[in-house]
Amino acid sequence: MAAPLASATTGRAVHDAEIRRAATLSATTRVEAWLVSDAGGPTVDARAQSMVRAPVRWTQHDGHVRTAMFSVWAGSPAGTTVPVWITAQGAVTSRGPATASEAVASAWMAAAVTFVVATALCTDGWKVFTKLVDSIRCKGWEKEWDEVEAELPEQFRNR
Repeated sequence: MAAPLASATTGRAVHDAEIRRAATLSATTRVEAWLVSDAGGPTVDARAQSMVRAPVRWTQHDGHVRTAMFSVWAGSPAGTTVPVWITAQGAVTSRGPATASEAVASAWMAAAVTFVVATALCTDGWKVFTKLVDSIRCKGWEKEWDEVEAELPEQFRNR
């Protein structure tokens, strides 16, 4: 019963957190920025893509040009466009507000992982408990058998 309860609780908490994040970022605006200079690091290939911090520049809706450091793919050339989200306070973020379906998907994924982990922990705990109880039971049987065997005639004793 612990696994479904933990799963439901975790799923609900993740959903609520995603909804709060969406509300916080609801005033964000998506802007196309461009790389000011080539991004350092190895060139991008299909085997190992990594992110590096590089300066990007964009023009705000009021016409002001802004520059900030932003995570981009390593090896990206200068002039590459990068989507950025600008909060109402002017901060730059790589993610916009979560949609309702993203919040639900995150909640279901967290609930499923929690259910699997809680079930595994409960199962492993039960296995450890039964082995411990069996060990105690076997020691008790051995002790009782030693007492019974001491009262048996010589011919019936364990040799």
